[in-house]
Amino acid sequence: MRAKQELLFEKLIDEALRKDDFHALKEFQQNENDSLSHRCSKQLINKLDKLINRELERKEIKYVSLLLNCLHTFGKNITIQGEDGLNTLMKQGLVQKISICSKYSYLCIIF
Repeated sequence: MRAKQELLFEKLIDEALRKDDFHALKEFQQNENDSLSHRCSKQLINKLDKLINRELERKEIKYVSLLLNCLHTFGKNITIQGEDGLNTLMKQGLVQKISICSKYSYLCIIF
């Protein structure tokens, strides 16, 4: 059961990306214990980038905010191929991608 829980975060990101359904991700964010670890693939940054940009284009700021809030809440517990997930995401360009998003959407994000 714990293994399924560890993979759930990225699975919900995939669901939001493919099915345009944020309901399960919102419930997960509200109910999840923020100390549980989350294993994710190296593709997480690409999925987040695609999803955030799509929602910005649609002007669905509530979903962009949900995604960034999930990163803030669960970021310290994400692992990507055994490495610290947040550091890996930053190496892959997370901060650069967020600054580009904020430039076009007028969002200010401070890390």
